[in-house]
Amino acid sequence: MLCHIHSNAAHSSLLQYRLFLTVVSALSAVCTYAYVTPGPHQEWVGLVESKLLWWSWWVLLGVLSSIGLGSGLHTFLLYLSVEMWLKPRVT
Repeated sequence: MLCHIHSNAAHSSLLQYRLFLTVVSALSAVCTYAYVTPGPHQEWVGLVESKLLWWSWWVLLGVLSSIGLGSGLHTFLLYLSVEMWLKPRVT
């Protein structure tokens, strides 16, 4: 009985997000179609792909460094080197 009640709650929760799921599914289908179909739009698709890969790389590095698996190089390049260049030197 408890499993049946939980199942109904999950089903009604999914129905509340029907519009969201429909939009995400349609957008995924359009993006997939644009990616595999040759045409003049492929230049734009390549640009979007390279930007997404670049952002994904830095997000992955951030996640890995937050759990302690980073080398620290990206932290140096993003934060410490900028601070060193912008901060005036005191002699």
